[in-house]
Amino acid sequence: MKERIFLFWVLLPFLMVSQSQSIDTGNTISGIVLDEDNNPIPKASISIENSFRETESGEDGTFTIAGNEGDILKCTALFKKSVQIQVALDQPLRIVLKPDIELLDEVVLLKKREEELVNTAFGKKKRSSVGYQTKALADFISPADVDMTSVIKKIPDFIWTDDGVNFSFGLRRGLGSITRSEVLLVVDDVPVSQSFLRTLDPSRIESATLLKSLAATVKYGTLGNGGVLLIETKMMASFKKNGAIERPQLLVQGNEYTEQLKLAQTYFLETTPNYLDQLNTATSFQEAKEIYGQLGKDPENNTLFFYIDCADYFEKWDIAFSYQLLSQLVGRANNNPKVLRTIAYRLEENGQLSQAKYIYERILEIRPDQAQSYRDLALIYTKTQELEVAKALYIQMLNNSVPNVDFSKLHSTLANEFQHFVLNHKRRIKFDNVPNDFLVASNTPKIRLVLEWTDPLSEFEVQFVGPEKKYFAWNHSPYGDSEFLQNEIEDGYSIKEFEIDKVPPGEWLVNIKNIKTENTAGRTYLRYTLYKNYGFPSEEKKSLLVPMDKIDEKIILDTFLN
Repeated sequence: MKERIFLFWVLLPFLMVSQSQSIDTGNTISGIVLDEDNNPIPKASISIENSFRETESGEDGTFTIAGNEGDILKCTALFKKSVQIQVALDQPLRIVLKPDIELLDEVVLLKKREEELVNTAFGKKKRSSVGYQTKALADFISPADVDMTSVIKKIPDFIWTDDGVNFSFGLRRGLGSITRSEVLLVVDDVPVSQSFLRTLDPSRIESATLLKSLAATVKYGTLGNGGVLLIETKMMASFKKNGAIERPQLLVQGNEYTEQLKLAQTYFLETTPNYLDQLNTATSFQEAKEIYGQLGKDPENNTLFFYIDCADYFEKWDIAFSYQLLSQLVGRANNNPKVLRTIAYRLEENGQLSQAKYIYERILEIRPDQAQSYRDLALIYTKTQELEVAKALYIQMLNNSVPNVDFSKLHSTLANEFQHFVLNHKRRIKFDNVPNDFLVASNTPKIRLVLEWTDPLSEFEVQFVGPEKKYFAWNHSPYGDSEFLQNEIEDGYSIKEFEIDKVPPGEWLVNIKNIKTENTAGRTYLRYTLYKNYGFPSEEKKSLLVPMDKIDEKIILDTFLN
C-alpha cells in the first residue's frame, strides 16, 4: 500500500499538466467511427494528413481532433479498410469502415458455436461484423464421426482422397473445381502429417482455423502456399486459459534459409532521401541551416522521418541545434503518443535520459489506460536512478493493480525486466515486501531480443535465421498473429520479446520486412534491442532504431553470435 500511495504522489504532477501545452490549432472536429452494422469501433486511429495531429476513437466510437475546413482526415482500424475524408465543419463526421475484403476472402474460422456474439479486441461483436468469415464447427460434427477425417469430408472447401489406409486432403481452387493444393496441418502449434487426423477424436477439438493463400503464406512461408488448417485441442486451450503454456523460446523450426539479402546499413545508404542529399552538399553550419529552412517549407517533408533524420544530420554541426529540432517536434506533436515515443527512443539512444523521461511522462498523461505507458516509465526511471519509483511501478504492474489497465499479457516481459532490476539494484533497495516469485532469476546465460514499435497498426515480419540455416518468422499483421494484434490494441502495448536458449552456437541473422504497402506518412519506427548474457555481470546490449516505412524489401537488420 505504501508503494501505491508513493507512486500516486510522484506521478500526480504529470497527470495534472494542462492540455494547454499543445500547440495544435484550428477548429475542433468531432465524429463517430462505425462498422457496417452501425456498431461503434473503439481504438480506431484518426489523423489529419500532413500534420502530427492524431487521436483514437473512444469505447463508443466517438472522437474529437483539431482541424480545419478542407483538411484530409484518415481513419484506420484493425481488420478494416482505411478511409480518407475531406473535413467539413458544418456537421459531425460519421465514418463507416468496411471489412478488409482480402481478409474476409482469405480466412475462414471454424469454431465451436457459443452464441451469436463473438469476442473481439473491441468487445462483443456480431459474427457478421468481425473481420473474417465464421462457421460453426458444430455444423460439421455429428455423434457418428469417429475421427476428424469424417469431419473434413463434409467441409466444402476441401477435396479429399481416402483408400482406407492413407488419407489426404487439399483446398478446392475455384467454384466447382476438382483440382486441389495440399494443405499444411498444424495441431496445437505443431506441423503434422495429414494422416494424423485419423487419431483425432472430434469431441476433443476446441477450434479449427483454415488459412488460405496470402494469410497462410505470410504466416508459414512456402509451407503454407496450399493453405493451412490449424487445429487446437481442448487440452491445449485449457493450458492456455490457465497460463500453463510457457512463453515460446526462439527455437528455429521449419524452412531452409536460402535468401541473399542486403545489410541494413548498406540498404539505407543506397536509399538516402532527397532532403539528406541536399543537406549533405552544405559546407558550413550556416549553409546547412539555410537548406534546412527551405526544405521545411515543402509539405512533403512534413514527416517524422524528415525531422528525425535532420536531427541526426545536424549532430555533426551543432548538438544544441540538433536537440532544438527534436524539442520543436515535441511541441508540434505534444498530443501524439506515437511520435512522442519515437522521440523518446531517439533521446535514449543519445543518452539524453532526463529528456526522454519527460517524454515518457507526457505519454502517460495522454494514454493512462495503456499498459506500455507504465512499463516504459519503469525502464526510464531505472536508467535515471529513480529506483524507488521504478520498483513501485513494477510491483503495481506485476500485481495488476493499476485501475482500468490490464498488464496480464505483458506479465512475462515485466517479470523478466523486474528480475533484471532486482539483480542490478538489490544492494541499494529493500525488497522485503516483494513476493519471492518475482525475485527468482534464471541461472542460465541467454540472449534476449526485444522488439518495440510505435504504431500498433503497422505490419511487418521479423525472421530469425539460426546457424544451421533454418528460420523462424514472427509476423505482426492480421495475416499472422491476429490475436496478438487484437490484444495489443485493446490493452495498449507494442512489444514482443524472444529468447534464444539451449540452441547450437554460431551466427544468427535477424531479417526484417515491411509488409504494409500503404504509406503511413513516414511515422512508423521499430526499436530492436539485443541482450547477450541477460541479467549477468557480462551482459552486453545493442539497440537499433529502424525507420520501418523506408523499407520496401527484406533486409538483414542484425547479426550476432550465440
